[in-house]
Amino acid sequence: MKKGIAIKLDNVSKYYKIYDRARDRVKEAFSPFRKKYYKEFCAVKDINLEIKKGEVLGIFGLNGAGKSTLLKMIAGVVTPSKGRVVTHGHINAMLELTGSLNPELTGRQNIDFNLSLNGVADSEKPQVIKSIIDFAEIGDHLDQPVKSYSSGMGARLGFGIATSTKPEILIVDEVLAVGDVVFQNKCFIKIRELLKGETTVVFVSHNISLMIEFCNRAILLYDREILFDGPSREIAHYYQKILFSNDRNMTIAELKGLPIELAYKSDKSSISSNINNENVIVGQLSIYDTEGVETSFLETGCIYDIVIHIKFKKNYEKVRLKLNASDITGKQLNFLDSVAESLISNIYEHDSYVFRTSFKNIVFIGKYSIKLEILDITDKRYSVNLLDHELEIRFESGIIGMEPLVNIDKIEADINKVESRK
Repeated sequence: MKKGIAIKLDNVSKYYKIYDRARDRVKEAFSPFRKKYYKEFCAVKDINLEIKKGEVLGIFGLNGAGKSTLLKMIAGVVTPSKGRVVTHGHINAMLELTGSLNPELTGRQNIDFNLSLNGVADSEKPQVIKSIIDFAEIGDHLDQPVKSYSSGMGARLGFGIATSTKPEILIVDEVLAVGDVVFQNKCFIKIRELLKGETTVVFVSHNISLMIEFCNRAILLYDREILFDGPSREIAHYYQKILFSNDRNMTIAELKGLPIELAYKSDKSSISSNINNENVIVGQLSIYDTEGVETSFLETGCIYDIVIHIKFKKNYEKVRLKLNASDITGKQLNFLDSVAESLISNIYEHDSYVFRTSFKNIVFIGKYSIKLEILDITDKRYSVNLLDHELEIRFESGIIGMEPLVNIDKIEADINKVESRK
């Protein structure tokens, strides 16, 4: 194995035999003609991967893509059917936090047993045991059998044991999804401490923001193969595009047909559109990222601009623009409804305006609709809906919550002059 490589997988595949009935195994064993009574299931196929020492690799993939099987083969828990896995250094695998605990033993006995397995010297044990006890916070239950623990207590003890010694290779499979918020924060702090050294980490989580934060590289598994390999933020972007796609095969074909950098930049928005009725023409309704790339896929924590080009077909004294976001259940999220900022006065036929607003994306993962309404509020007693149009958009995670910045510019038809009003 090359110098500086912690993990190397050469053409690795894993197949399982699926029998319809238990007795088929016996029939196959005694069959004089070597007849097969099983169907072969491929869990992972033709994986070639090198992970450098000190690298933090994230693994993205839909359910059933082969993430857990791949981690188990790296950890040595599962033997590959084909190919070979070579690792350099002591491995600590957190595939299941309570998996290393014997339910019949007490918490203290489990700590001592696992430290002995990990080769911790007797002279070092007292200090390590104290750090585990402090982390787990299970109090008097320490000397009770683990089978009497709650799931949270078992998780805290298991994580404390798993991270008590600094491994050369750490494998983490969705274990940070258990426990309360306080426990999860303690886990994050512990993981960050491990990342400061030369520990190589292979990380799987459905928390995409966490994967982007911790991992400097990621792979995307699809249909049990590596589809993409690159920077974690870009791979997360591909994963979300596939996850929310109505036609995943078509989306993958489009992404694979482009170089990785170009595919990331080519996310042209389906939100841009031309809306035309008897009152107004919306020549453009688009969302742009900070680099000016049009998109309908928004990532957490990033700032985006909504740009709307409007041309009026009639005279209006006062018009208000209104934007609302709603999730798939129809729940309204007050995204932009600023009466003062989005008010346009003294509008004449054929007047054109550019409406711009900036916002920070912090909404829950999923598909959302943005609803654009243009209201005639000339008569204060009621409003007339000039336009009501919904557009689909996809967000990555969080809750909406930023005061939008609004600009409305009138476009002068004759002299290319812009009269700005805020």
